[in-house]
Amino acid sequence: MRWPWVSRLAFDMVVEERDQLRARIERLDGLFSSVQRRAAGLPEQPKTLPRVEAQAPAVIPEEIQAMIDGFDSGIHRASVEDQVRRLYAAGAPWSEITKMLGEEVDDAA
Repeated sequence: MRWPWVSRLAFDMVVEERDQLRARIERLDGLFSSVQRRAAGLPEQPKTLPRVEAQAPAVIPEEIQAMIDGFDSGIHRASVEDQVRRLYAAGAPWSEITKMLGEEVDDAA
């Protein structure tokens, strides 16, 4: 079988029309499903769950930040800071975190 030669412009126009028709079919299919759901007595849209807002990271007190900055390695500082933020997010009070961090500083020295 021999395929006819067509210009690139004609091919692009056919592809664009095909994409528009596919989008229209999808839209009509969605509308048809919506009509069927309403006829069956179902809600038109599913219930959406409330969106959980991302909490801002906790502001570390200056005393604890000074202890974190006392570590030599940047990787170690980042690791300890991440650990402190996780402990605070888990509900540990700053006083307990300060005590734990003080013990870690004493062990490192």
